[in-house]
Amino acid sequence: MLWGSIGEPIKRKLAGDTEYLLSFTKGFSEMPSPAQLKASLAEQLSVEQLRDEFRKYIEMKVAQELMDFYIESLDREEIKEYFPRQAATMRIVDQYIREGAAEQVNISGRCREEILSTDVTAYDIFDHARAEVLALMETNFQQDFVETEGFRRIADASALEQQEIRLLRKEGFLVADASPTLNSPPPASSVTPPQSGLLNKFTRFSLVVGRILPSSSR
Repeated sequence: MLWGSIGEPIKRKLAGDTEYLLSFTKGFSEMPSPAQLKASLAEQLSVEQLRDEFRKYIEMKVAQELMDFYIESLDREEIKEYFPRQAATMRIVDQYIREGAAEQVNISGRCREEILSTDVTAYDIFDHARAEVLALMETNFQQDFVETEGFRRIADASALEQQEIRLLRKEGFLVADASPTLNSPPPASSVTPPQSGLLNKFTRFSLVVGRILPSSSR
């Protein structure tokens, strides 16, 4: 029986409860978008599923230090406190930049010397090195990465999700991409009043949601 899992959304829709519908559909899309799948490596690495999959791939290539430096140098920029950020900077330099470091990254000698001669308090100390590492990963790994089984699995799941979302929007059960705020009126097509043929619409919607929701929620 699907009524337990979708009965409430249908009831709220028929009642015109826009606020509930917006909260119900918020975060529905869990996979990378088609645009992100075709984007630059930097954009792909901003998506959790792709970042995790790329890390697995690059570890197989025994080049995980590139990914680790790239992510850790970005994380360091999110540290607002002065002393913790300075400590993170020194740790990254010791771990990835110095000659003979445990996970020394392959960057130009000029870039390495630039970092070592820069005050560790400089906010942009790793910008050039991160750009070189990103270019290295794009050149040596991205083309093969998008052909891996893991990437194809994510791409297939994304395509299926997009198809399901289009079906739900067509039936009027998902709010359109306009991303209105909870206090703004919804698009005219996003919430519709009760109409004839509701049973047929409910039946079609049940079949779609039955494929989306995990069996444990039914």
